[in-house]
Amino acid sequence: MAGRVSPITVGAQFLPRPDWAIAAAVSYDPSFGSLTRAEVAFDVKLSPLWQVSYYGYYDGFSRSAVTDHLTVTRVWQDCLATAFTYRGITQEIWLEAWLTALPWAHGRVGVGNQGNILFDQPWLGPQP
Repeated sequence: MAGRVSPITVGAQFLPRPDWAIAAAVSYDPSFGSLTRAEVAFDVKLSPLWQVSYYGYYDGFSRSAVTDHLTVTRVWQDCLATAFTYRGITQEIWLEAWLTALPWAHGRVGVGNQGNILFDQPWLGPQP
């Protein structure tokens, strides 16, 4: 396609110490003359027991944040992990628990933006 300029994407990752990752990326499309996407993420292990992570994604076409969540995780006796997650876009707060030996078996319960209770138990399968 002659004359069409491809979008420009720039990303950076900063690893100041082991178990810390901080990253950001932006995409700009000269054809539209605007930012088309921006992402920010960090995952920081504060200690063997505590971890904090964040992920945010902005869509330039809709001019809104698409994903925005902050999670604080605590590991108990190297066996049980619990996490609180705040999802800013949907204004939900989730409590999640799992055995560290079975990381795929997460169970979550949450509170929605209107005070409704939310459940997510993926290992139980679909409802009949």
